[in-house]
Amino acid sequence: MTHGEMQKEPFGSTLPAEPMTLDDDAQTLLSRVVALGHPCDLDLLIFFVKHPRTLMTSERLATFMGYDLNQLAESLDVLLKAGLVTRSQTRGRLARMYVLDEGGVHGEWLPALVALASTRAGRIALHRALKTRPAVRPAHPFLIRRKPDPTPKSDRTPRRRGAK
Repeated sequence: MTHGEMQKEPFGSTLPAEPMTLDDDAQTLLSRVVALGHPCDLDLLIFFVKHPRTLMTSERLATFMGYDLNQLAESLDVLLKAGLVTRSQTRGRLARMYVLDEGGVHGEWLPALVALASTRAGRIALHRALKTRPAVRPAHPFLIRRKPDPTPKSDRTPRRRGAK
């Protein structure tokens, strides 16, 4: 059987001749998540998934996560710009409140990312995939690939400023 041919299984189902590996799964999943470019981005996002409301200083978060403060600050900026996390200053404290945004477009890929990252092998595959990405981060704040709007541009009604 040649590469790419389908193998017949009992009861008429077909399976690929070569099953996808965790590395393939990680590459495919991360191709939908442009914002994540460094393992710290991934680890920080998974941390916020597990702790969706966190009150902590950046220094303490860096120590807890095991990353350099500069790298952690860069990864926090990535998650903030992508709209995955919000940050607010608390009155009279140095600590900031970080809140995971559980809605939005990342609802399409976040559960799959968390599922893959829930095992050691999955995290290793995701880290390996992130390390093979180009080092350049997109500067645009909308770093997540969105599904295209099915409405043709000609059918979209432009909103005027001040109109409700």
